[in-house]
Amino acid sequence: MNKIINNVFAREILDSRGYPTVEVEIELCDGVIGRASVPSGASTGKLEALELRDQDEKRYCGKGVLRAVQVVNGMITDKIIGMNVADQNAIDQALIELDGTKNKSKLGANATLGVSLAVAKAAANSFKISLYRYLGGEQMSVMPVPLINIINGGVHADNKLDFQEFMILPVGAETFSEAIRISAEVFHNLRSILKKKGYSTNVGDEGGFAPNIESTEEALDLIIYAIESAGYSAQSDFALGLDVASSTFYEDGIYKFENKELTSKELTEYYCNLVEGYPIISIEDAMSEDDYEGWKLLTAKLGSKIQLVGDDLFVTNCELIGKGIEEKMANAVLIKPNQIGTLTETFAAIEMAKSNNYKAVISHRSGETEDTTISHIAVASNCGQIKTGSLSRSDRLAKYNELMRIEGTLGKNAKYYRGMGFIDEVKLCLKAGDGGDGCASFRREKFVEFGGPNGGNGGKGGNIVFISDANLNTLLHFRYRRHIKADNGKNGAGRDRSGTAGKDVILRVPVGAQIIDEESEEIIVDLDKPGMEFQVAQGGKGGLGNTNFKSSTNKAPRHFTYGQPGEEKHVLLKLKVLSDVGIIGMPNAGKSKFLTRCSNSDTKVGDYPFTTVRPHLGVTKVDDSEVVIADIPGIITDAHLGVGLGHKFLKHIERCQILLHLIDVTHDDVVSAYSCIHNELELYNGDLVEKEEIVVLNKCDLLREAEILEKKNHLANYLNKEVLCLSINGDLQPILRLLSEKLKKSNSKEIDVYDPFKMVLTMNRFIPEEKENPIVTLKAQAEKFDFNKLKADESNKSATSGEQMYKDIKRMDFVINKKDIDQNFIDQLYAKHASLIENDKNGEKNYRQFVKQVFTELFEYAEAKVPSDSILEELVTNCNQAGYEAGVFIESQLALGQHSFLVLSPKRVMNIDYIDQNNVSIRSDMKLPIFFQRSDGKAGDKVCDLSSSIEFTLESQDGKEGVIYKDGKLSLTVPKRLKGYNIGDKNLFDVIKECFQKFCERLGFFKIKIEHGLDKPPKVNSHLESVEPPVHSNEHGKCSKNLGPTI
Repeated sequence: MNKIINNVFAREILDSRGYPTVEVEIELCDGVIGRASVPSGASTGKLEALELRDQDEKRYCGKGVLRAVQVVNGMITDKIIGMNVADQNAIDQALIELDGTKNKSKLGANATLGVSLAVAKAAANSFKISLYRYLGGEQMSVMPVPLINIINGGVHADNKLDFQEFMILPVGAETFSEAIRISAEVFHNLRSILKKKGYSTNVGDEGGFAPNIESTEEALDLIIYAIESAGYSAQSDFALGLDVASSTFYEDGIYKFENKELTSKELTEYYCNLVEGYPIISIEDAMSEDDYEGWKLLTAKLGSKIQLVGDDLFVTNCELIGKGIEEKMANAVLIKPNQIGTLTETFAAIEMAKSNNYKAVISHRSGETEDTTISHIAVASNCGQIKTGSLSRSDRLAKYNELMRIEGTLGKNAKYYRGMGFIDEVKLCLKAGDGGDGCASFRREKFVEFGGPNGGNGGKGGNIVFISDANLNTLLHFRYRRHIKADNGKNGAGRDRSGTAGKDVILRVPVGAQIIDEESEEIIVDLDKPGMEFQVAQGGKGGLGNTNFKSSTNKAPRHFTYGQPGEEKHVLLKLKVLSDVGIIGMPNAGKSKFLTRCSNSDTKVGDYPFTTVRPHLGVTKVDDSEVVIADIPGIITDAHLGVGLGHKFLKHIERCQILLHLIDVTHDDVVSAYSCIHNELELYNGDLVEKEEIVVLNKCDLLREAEILEKKNHLANYLNKEVLCLSINGDLQPILRLLSEKLKKSNSKEIDVYDPFKMVLTMNRFIPEEKENPIVTLKAQAEKFDFNKLKADESNKSATSGEQMYKDIKRMDFVINKKDIDQNFIDQLYAKHASLIENDKNGEKNYRQFVKQVFTELFEYAEAKVPSDSILEELVTNCNQAGYEAGVFIESQLALGQHSFLVLSPKRVMNIDYIDQNNVSIRSDMKLPIFFQRSDGKAGDKVCDLSSSIEFTLESQDGKEGVIYKDGKLSLTVPKRLKGYNIGDKNLFDVIKECFQKFCERLGFFKIKIEHGLDKPPKVNSHLESVEPPVHSNEHGKCSKNLGPTI
């Protein structure tokens, strides 16, 4: 009897805007009371439930709610008195039936919601537990990320901003209390900034500032400035959100705002530009509630990148949410209880959103009260997000304060929502710094005769380097930082002052991040160990000052060189979680619960019960070993095709050695539940189903033993293997020991991922001091490498011993026709032709003539055919871009007869990666312009820029065991446009192979084994001509695209 409703009473109170609203009290037979008040919105959707207002202009401007109060005290009271307060569904259903309309137009949503919320509060008070516990159960412990309205516009403020809300999201906080603290600091910092700029600091309806600024970009710039000047990062600590309320400026298919008139397509592009330029991760009501095609277009364009929230589009209505899901409009739902009118319908909308992998955001209204029910709903539903205004006005702060009280009550069990901060894929544009220019300067001291040159070299451009950091678990900080540029080197100056080198950009990424070339889709590096460092883009070399060109015959050179441009690359960052065991299963299978129970760390899990929206890692200790376990978010049917969010996380399963497949035993068909996940794995990547898998029926304490045994045998017969059973709170040790034992036996390797680094060597050119020619150098980046493991080879001057090879390779002069060019001869050439650049008034023209003349005599010295003027011009251009003394490698007359020759002029040398005791793999983005001198005497032909990925292994000269290079192989892919050229009586590809072989030998490697890689080599013709390239097979045996032959 104590839980029976004894009395219902409603009254009229005022909301935050001074307008009346409804407050309801429910009294039980035991004297317990539940009280709730109802908010009201200014920006409302056409299809949301209706408020019941008096429409009496003589009282509260027609906004009185006495009619709604009378409904509660009359019809509703008569209906629910005597009902059990704990039966929320029955009471709400009684209200729905009593109203009998789709939009609560008879009773009014303000009347029905007030009663529904008061009933829940009375029940919680009667059971003497918190409301969030009563609504959500004991396991609800996720604290939401607040979407804090910091600048108001639209109908919420009296200013010129058309967008309604500009919000900050403290995604980098560790706790909810910390999120409020750092947000408050930004809020007050923004107030100071607005004052200094002469703007008003008055606040709008929801407590955000309402300065009279006119553009969206200006508002965003002010917020970012406030974040950064408060000492926080707009890349990792905060993200931004918008509530556009676009229905308010949508007329006749056109969006009219800020003196713009845009179509849906144009508005979509506008949003894309905003997201590209600002750290925006959530946009609400981006399109009008009537513009379905605009929503579809926007979702297709941005739905995979940011959160697109439907408010007016869905109005917390399951029927409209279902339509949006079916037609792929938005990817999140704003939940406002007064839009639907009862608590039961509110939770139904949340469940529909979550079960279809749409996010749910609990929200206030612009006309609020001190009621804190939505704070409890946010925690009880585990939505992970709450939108309840700014950090001013007590009606807004009441919700935040209540959430901090809840967090305090939960203590260590409270977990701050991390779903907003998990990004596992992002595209970046990287630009290394340009080298500074050299300086042409002379000593001008009065008493120094023949002062001579004193122009310094330009500084080197900054590099872009990635480092794997075990303390990071997301790529979120790159979501807002798409274009990354290192500093340029400074120009050289007089008095032999070299320019300052550009500062390197160090980018930290989580362990498990892969850096992939966007164009070729090849993995540049897989940072799968903590502390790994890899240079992705190299800064340009600084130019040479005129001091470098001083000689005995040219004591006052005026020549200098310009700095080289830094490398520019477009890359894709992909994060794959590293774990021993991956927990997979349908949503609600109990994966997060399993991880929480077995992990001995405070794992930040939190987006269940319906589905997790990011992978989580936990570590559990089994006997003397540790096992890393990952909870892979719920995967649904057709995930491999992009349905839901599960497809985003299928790639994380590739990293796992063993799969733990949890199946909810209460599922009607456990075989169907298993097959759904199994099929998605196979369709995504057939190799995934070959992994070791342990199948477990979970939540077995919810069924009778006979039912469990029947389902277990049914599934075991289907799989033809053992199926384990587990209770919600059962002993995990048997399963964990089984996982540990299988891990020890497992020889599973990750799919499509390179073996880990054993060592990294990088080859770079450098600008040496004084007169030394720039050369190819070998720089060890790992101290453990022992160069003495390279065996001696007396016939090869480049590798007399491991240690000597390392020294010798630091010095490499020009090589022409396999003949070393003596440095004295080069000095003589400089002196001989110095007059061309002395007192140079024609600038680059004379310099180019100087270089051409030097190269001509170098070819003659090497007894090689002198190339045509056109090829010399190309060669000079390449040298000029790289700095004149760039260590250009030239091989001529390689079995090409007397009439043709080939020039390979690498602008960049190689990176050598993945070295162990057995092999070395070499990658390169070398630019290799290829030139030909034709036998008919016509001008030289530049066939292509050969930009390829080169991978090969090398073998020592003596072939003994234990040496570092074995099983030699060179693989070179030629671009399609090169096709199948022949030169003279020799095939072009054979020529390139010889050139690469000579090049590698020059670097100290020997006995290179080269495979052609073609089923049939191209036809050999008697002169340079194009032949059709054959189609070759890729490593999986499938016919690849016609990208040209592979050497």
